[in-house]
Amino acid sequence: HNELVENGKTGFLVNKENEFENKIIELINDREKLNNMGECGYTKAQIFTMENVKKELNKIYCGGKI
Repeated sequence: HNELVENGKTGFLVNKENEFENKIIELINDREKLNNMGECGYTKAQIFTMENVKKELNKIYCGGKI
């Protein structure tokens, strides 16, 4: 899902099992990439905190009036 994963930045989007295996091996061999991707993923995940999700649902279903 593109909205959740930015390929190569917050994770990897793969289509085949062997692609998945190759990306895992890539991260095992590159600790810096692993750490950077983890930090970027954590930052991106903050969009989906309970408070932010409640605000977005409020906008959608209540027009932001609550």
